[in-house]
Amino acid sequence: MNNRLKNAARLLVSWRFLVNLVIILIVTSWIPLMSRTIVVRDDNNTVIQEVTITARLYESWWTVMRLAPGARHHARGVLWHVGICFVISFTVWYATLGAGKQQPQDDNDDPPPEPDNDGNNNDKASEHAHE
Repeated sequence: MNNRLKNAARLLVSWRFLVNLVIILIVTSWIPLMSRTIVVRDDNNTVIQEVTITARLYESWWTVMRLAPGARHHARGVLWHVGICFVISFTVWYATLGAGKQQPQDDNDDPPPEPDNDGNNNDKASEHAHE
């Protein structure tokens, strides 16, 4: 268990992991958080005007960085974005690097028997059986 924590800590401070996380945050910042279509109709139910408003993640990031009005509400979306990207990135990196795998422990620390001159592995029990 201690080994897993050390490997996880090493992964968190790895520059490759951090660069990968930043790239994922930048690439996914174009994902729309919300998309709303407003339709204006007349009395005959014919469409006069139709407008789609899309709020993307980078707009929320920009609002939070500038501390503009409404930044508190945008911060929640930004935190969700960072959290989800972090969890997915960390899980993928941890699994692919094998950081969670423990080395198999061999109960028998004895070295394997050395082969005879003819290439057969004979241990002492088989030597006594032939006498």
